[in-house]
Amino acid sequence: MLTEEQKLTLEQSVRDVLQDFDQSGTAFTASMLVSALRESGMGADERLLDEPDTEAFVTDVVTRRRDELDGGPRQIVGLEIEPEQKWGFKDA
Repeated sequence: MLTEEQKLTLEQSVRDVLQDFDQSGTAFTASMLVSALRESGMGADERLLDEPDTEAFVTDVVTRRRDELDGGPRQIVGLEIEPEQKWGFKDA
């Protein structure tokens, strides 16, 4: 289970990786974000990324970020739900 400190660190890392996906224009899933965190070294502690609730937490971060951007010039939109939730960025 993730501690509050781990959640804060992971949330900032996810937000940083989301910026990369926004700039690249690539659609993404929670598992793709976790992989990007691993590759970039932003995940701080590799064991943190292996926690069973990490992908669910990443999904929550994306959902919160989507809500924060709602109504702004750039938005996160859901592209697919099955077999895995996929999002992308678009201009409002």
